[in-house]
Amino acid sequence: SWIPQNRYGQQLFIAHGINDEIVPIDTARRTTEALREVDYPIEYHEYPIGHAISQAVINDLNVLIDAVTNRQANLT
Repeated sequence: SWIPQNRYGQQLFIAHGINDEIVPIDTARRTTEALREVDYPIEYHEYPIGHAISQAVINDLNVLIDAVTNRQANLT
């Protein structure tokens, strides 16, 4: 596989603006699909923005961070 073994199981968050003029939305979709094909855990979101980070992106990322942090806290 093209993904290092020590990265498997590491949760990824991909956020992409559907109006991004710098990195086309299809690039994000293809990347997400390629990672899912090798069973990489991905949370993928599309937003009605361009090449930017909106408050909605931050809000969704915070939900994931809280979930990962809580999972790790439960392991200790």
